[in-house]
Amino acid sequence: LLAAHRFRVVEQILDHEPVVGLDRDDLFLPGLASDDVALLDHDLLFVLVLLFLLAGCTQPSSSTTARPSMRELVELLAGDRCEGRMTGEPGEALAADLIEGAWPRSLTPFLPDGARQQFEFKHANTAIKGTNLIGCVKGTDRPYDVVIIGAHYDHLGKDKNGIHHGADDNASGTAVLIELAHRFAAKPCARTIVIAHFSGEELGILGSKAFAAKVPGPCSMVAMLN
Repeated sequence: LLAAHRFRVVEQILDHEPVVGLDRDDLFLPGLASDDVALLDHDLLFVLVLLFLLAGCTQPSSSTTARPSMRELVELLAGDRCEGRMTGEPGEALAADLIEGAWPRSLTPFLPDGARQQFEFKHANTAIKGTNLIGCVKGTDRPYDVVIIGAHYDHLGKDKNGIHHGADDNASGTAVLIELAHRFAAKPCARTIVIAHFSGEELGILGSKAFAAKVPGPCSMVAMLN
């Protein structure tokens, strides 16, 4: 529900529909905890910034290609099979396969080594390997001007109390990011749009740090929306 509500506001912007009187209450859903409401304050900023950045984009055409809905993606990523998506664990590897499989076919790697950026680190004296998924839609007019839209897909895994499914943290954000990837792929913008799924966030925003260290030199970062 949260993913669908967030995306609908963004979808109105992409379809050039007016979003009249948008304020904090427009992004509030009954039953959300106070922390979630605070999180939605950031979503309002996201929407306003996205409106500015997408001013030069053309309206996306309709697509008949069947793909998982946002709800189905959230259910898959937050399901038992992904075992809480702990960084470096088989459940996260399955989640990475699901994400990449749901990408539009025209999404291309942004980094020179391919769509999957692997990085290694130590946590609790254990060597762990994380995997970012970084794709992009090349800009039609200013390809070296880059807007990054990111979301982490890892979560807390499982423990003696069971699986931490992480539907709102952050399967819903991941599903929205995939949907945005399809919209941008259908009608590219003047600037290059980077779709970044980060690993290692729960252990110290390690995936985004690894990505920042590898961004190609010629690119000019216009904005990063998380």
